[in-house]
Amino acid sequence: MSFFFLGVLLLIHEIGHFLTAGILGCPLDKIYFYPFGGISKFQMDMNQSMKEEFLIIVMGPIFQILCYFMLLQIPFTKLHLDILTNIHYRLLFFNLLPIYPLDGGRLLLLFIQNYFSFYHSFQIIFFLSSCFITFFWFFFLSTKSLQYLFIFLLLLVTLFREIQKFPYYYEKFLLERFLKKYHFKKGKIVCSLKQFHRNKVHFVYQNGKYYEESEFLQKKFKKC
Repeated sequence: MSFFFLGVLLLIHEIGHFLTAGILGCPLDKIYFYPFGGISKFQMDMNQSMKEEFLIIVMGPIFQILCYFMLLQIPFTKLHLDILTNIHYRLLFFNLLPIYPLDGGRLLLLFIQNYFSFYHSFQIIFFLSSCFITFFWFFFLSTKSLQYLFIFLLLLVTLFREIQKFPYYYEKFLLERFLKKYHFKKGKIVCSLKQFHRNKVHFVYQNGKYYEESEFLQKKFKKC
């Protein structure tokens, strides 16, 4: 029953992400299932509307919570209901940890991106995620529990892979802005590409001159 409850809750959680992303026009790329949670990857623009990405992220936990309350209506034994409740809250807590790319880490990244550039937001979330992951290492040292060691290694490897992929994410972010026409309400004067924000249009000041964002990006990608 433990595996059954875990499998159902995990599946419904990821279906929540999947259905919302599909409605918003973001096809599913991959779903990774782990013993303590899952991670969905979508063919989503790096410049995707932040409101839409927020909806995609939160619908996973919301679907899981709804599924949990529906399962509570089934006349299971008290032991089975206790197992279900325990698994539900553990899974929900794990996915909402402020560690990228878990749901909690992705929500924290969205919050950070409201105030910092795309480039620096990822540097901040990578640093914060590393700090939170170290807690599991200290839990392992204090408890000698293999569970905490497994979580530590799993999160560490997942975060390391994301850090390795970041140069690709960053180039994709800039290339999308060069190839596609995005309409942002706010503007910002910057001095370099690393200061580009996700939800703003930019004017670049360099060598005493101002350049429109499209003009500056054209200079970058023509060199390539």
